[in-house]
Amino acid sequence: MLEHTFLQSILGVGIIIAIIIGIIVAIIIIIIKILKKLPIGDAKRRGHLKDRLVNGEITKEEYDKLKKQLDES
Repeated sequence: MLEHTFLQSILGVGIIIAIIIGIIVAIIIIIIKILKKLPIGDAKRRGHLKDRLVNGEITKEEYDKLKKQLDES
């Protein structure tokens, strides 16, 4: 009877560990998906440049010139 209780406790701990690992993996996947959606580096600069064009802060010619500079760097 003592062995049966010992096996049950090991099984219970194993299930808890599996659940914790599953939660950690799910959190990592969610964080990766969120980070992929964020504009980073040149993409962020291009987005800002496009916003300035849309808002009328720069002309199309200035946009093309600045975009070319971004592409070269």
